Amino acid sequence: MSGLDAPTKGSVNYDGVNLYQLKEGELAQFRNRNFGIIFQNYNLIQDLTAYENVEVPLLLAKKKNRKIRNPSDLLEMVGLKDKIHTKVSLAGL
Repeated sequence: MSGLDAPTKGSVNYDGVNLYQLKEGELAQFRNRNFGIIFQNYNLIQDLTAYENVEVPLLLAKKKNRKIRNPSDLLEMVGLKDKIHTKVSLAGL
């Protein structure tokens, strides 16, 4: 649904935009502005803290006149505020 995979038939439209008529860079920007994706295989940046891993996409998405939440608030919303300073380690996964 987010444009990560192309359909074999038909189209995928979101908010009046056909995702597969966008160029790859436009699709990436559209995805960044409109979708929140949680990957099942832990697509986190190793050696960054939980806070930093949340902060990176927020910084990339930041625009004027758009309220971006604080990474701490987002971590608290999902029950991970106690992990805010924990560095990501993919060892053992």
